[in-house]
Amino acid sequence: MTATPHFSLLDASPVAAFGVVTLAFDAATGEAPQWVQIAPAGRVTTRDNRSFEFDAAVLAARFAADKVQIPVDLDHASLAGAGADPRTVGWVVEMQARPEGLFGRVDWLDEGLATLKARTRRYISPGLRHDETGRATWIHSIALVAAPALSMPALASAQPSEPSMSVTAFAAALGLAANTDETAVLSALTTRFADNTKKIDELTSSLTAEKTRADDAETKLAALKTATRQTSVDAVLEDALKDKRMLPAEKESFAKLSATDEGFEQVKAILAARPKALGASGLDERDPPETETGSTREQAAALAARINKRIAENATHGITIDAATALSQIEAEDARKR
Repeated sequence: MTATPHFSLLDASPVAAFGVVTLAFDAATGEAPQWVQIAPAGRVTTRDNRSFEFDAAVLAARFAADKVQIPVDLDHASLAGAGADPRTVGWVVEMQARPEGLFGRVDWLDEGLATLKARTRRYISPGLRHDETGRATWIHSIALVAAPALSMPALASAQPSEPSMSVTAFAAALGLAANTDETAVLSALTTRFADNTKKIDELTSSLTAEKTRADDAETKLAALKTATRQTSVDAVLEDALKDKRMLPAEKESFAKLSATDEGFEQVKAILAARPKALGASGLDERDPPETETGSTREQAAALAARINKRIAENATHGITIDAATALSQIEAEDARKR
């Protein structure tokens, strides 16, 4: 996992160990120092025992690669957020790595010159990004500051990359007393996260089980509906055969058409519109003579051939019809001929 970078504001100290940088303004000539020391070289330990490390060559190379001049402001206003005065009083236009540390050539603006002349801010403080070990990776800006580092409560003050809530605010959000210490707040927060995670897992399991039951019920309902329709289809087709409203050769086609509710309704309508082809003959229980059987089979084969031909003819015109529709068309034509 990549370490989260941090911003810090490091004021230069008036002792050699911290790379003292006191800006001198020549009142006689009105000139400000062209080159200023931005940071010392190597590892620096702050008064509150935090440690920073500066590799001047790396930082100068980063500046050169970025090709972006960095601002000089007052009291780190460009990093302070809302309410601060982010006016720029100069620009660092070049950086150099020297034995004593990182130096920058500054193009001072009039306000910067006025500030130096008034001697209200005489020290340089870099605003830098660093990793968790305190190693500086990038100079964001530099600032003119009034107080030297050792007179401040903390030599380097961390600038978080994102706004953070105070312990008191977290305590209030968790329903704890305002004076609850950080350890207790973190413990309560961890417990709350664990409880919420458990509830989410339980809810997810419950929803999964409900979905499984719903899917099973839907599958069973569909199967029952199919079985019920099939029973009805079989009954209708058997009745049509008995009433001679349908030829045996048509049964398979009508059964396929009845695979859907809409198709079944069409089959019932077709069969209901047909007259009974034969009345009761009393021959249902007797085997027909072979000649009659042969004749019936030939008629059925001939009708099937006509149905297939009608389907093929429609297909050549891009029209798709089923056997039942083809049969209806044939019967209508035969009726007109009679």
